[in-house]
Amino acid sequence: MTRPNVRTFADVSAVTRTGPQRHRADLDPLWGFGGNPNGGYLQTTMARAALDATGREVKSWEVVYLPSAETLRVTPDQGPSRA
Repeated sequence: MTRPNVRTFADVSAVTRTGPQRHRADLDPLWGFGGNPNGGYLQTTMARAALDATGREVKSWEVVYLPSAETLRVTPDQGPSRA
């Protein structure tokens, strides 16, 4: 069953290269709480940018694993983001 206007996780965690070692992501507000993105969602988005920076193609079905991460402070609001 598909639901209209619902983007897949691959879509909401996608990144776009904007320059050498620079990427942009549009953080979806549905993947967060209290106005802040979910940590695992941010980790996946960052991992996709890191893999793209190495020149490796990231397939939409691919699962990205990170060994660990810590949140040092509250992350910014959802919406356009760059790294």
